[in-house]
Amino acid sequence: MERKVGFMSMSVVEKIAAEAEGHVQFVLLQAWGESVMHPQLDKIVANFKSRGIRTFLSTNATLLDANRSDKLLDSGLDLIIFSLDAVNEETYRQLRVGGDFQKTVKNVEEFLKKVRQRHIDMFCVCQLIYMSLNKHEALTFRKKWRELGAHVWLKPFNVWNGENEDFDKLHPDSAKKVYFDNLCDWPWRTMVIHWNGNVVPCCNDYDGDVVFGNVQQNTLAEVWNGEAIQSFRKAHIEGRRNIEFCKKCSYISLGSGKQLAFVLLNYLTSLKLQTRFENYYKQTI
Repeated sequence: MERKVGFMSMSVVEKIAAEAEGHVQFVLLQAWGESVMHPQLDKIVANFKSRGIRTFLSTNATLLDANRSDKLLDSGLDLIIFSLDAVNEETYRQLRVGGDFQKTVKNVEEFLKKVRQRHIDMFCVCQLIYMSLNKHEALTFRKKWRELGAHVWLKPFNVWNGENEDFDKLHPDSAKKVYFDNLCDWPWRTMVIHWNGNVVPCCNDYDGDVVFGNVQQNTLAEVWNGEAIQSFRKAHIEGRRNIEFCKKCSYISLGSGKQLAFVLLNYLTSLKLQTRFENYYKQTI
């Protein structure tokens, strides 16, 4: 990623929340950044919550110390995803370069403990992206975090926008790289806003290469119905393989029964079939 990093100002947050009220179901408070670093994250959550908008957050939990945890627990956050991806230190070191495995695990354990003790209504997820380096740990990962009261998501691997072919090496053995020229639903259902207010097509645009507008200069409605995004949607209707930014993307839209069937089949296959996990688990306890 080459674009500048920073914190979204509270004035921009308040503008987005005010204009989104009544039109948006939920907001994910991350886009290629570690949001718990934001000094006013709890206030951001509370702002959206006060307007009836549910809030989700994904974090790698490396910086989720007691102080940050307490603020989040009191903020009204609806869902939190802990992106851990490993159950042992060696694997974690390969996937989360520079992270402190023991410290991070303790952060998550303490957070879950406080959720239980305080009877907080928050959906807590521990997530493992299923890939070649960690697929042998999926069962152990699920067992550990379920016992601590978390929901566990084994997330299928994807190559994001397909620019880096090294990602292919991380595919689990049974996964297949399949590109679809089908209509992508993101331009019609989601607005991704970077910290500086730029609106981009989706989370794959980590560098902000395709900008539809800026919420500091325009309203959400103006950007959502503007000429730039309308042209982008029209190009998708004609075939996203013709769009430079989208042509290598492996994302599969759930726009038809055929696509949904492929997603389900690929998901079950890449995870070695959930039922096999269940049966194996029962035999080992």
